[in-house]
Amino acid sequence: GKYTALQVPAAVLAGLVLWLLWRYQIMPAWLAWCLLLLWILKDVVLFFYVWPAYEPSGEEGPLSPVGQVGVVEEYMEKERMRVRVRGETWRAMPEQRWKKAFRSGQSVRVVDRRGLVLIVRPILTEEKFGSFV
Repeated sequence: GKYTALQVPAAVLAGLVLWLLWRYQIMPAWLAWCLLLLWILKDVVLFFYVWPAYEPSGEEGPLSPVGQVGVVEEYMEKERMRVRVRGETWRAMPEQRWKKAFRSGQSVRVVDRRGLVLIVRPILTEEKFGSFV
């Protein structure tokens, strides 16, 4: 719903511009129709790539990353990092109680999401089971 509501005004504006170009004989009608169709197809294709950005925060939705396991790609200053979850790179920050630095390649679990920023905690399998190996 949100994605469509944001794309309809742009498609209407594109249609208006194309109509004006056709009306003043700057562009043939067949080209104007083709460009409008391509504009709409672009919105349809991009929908599947931007879907996670329009999902509400938290555990809702089939594509929500909450509960998924990811890998830290890069740890930056001020507790910011980039995390790869299910093939997508997200901005992330540690859960409140985990203040020490994460390392690249470390496995993390997504515990929440605030907009497009994931809240993660480390998976501590090495610490729990390291002494038995």
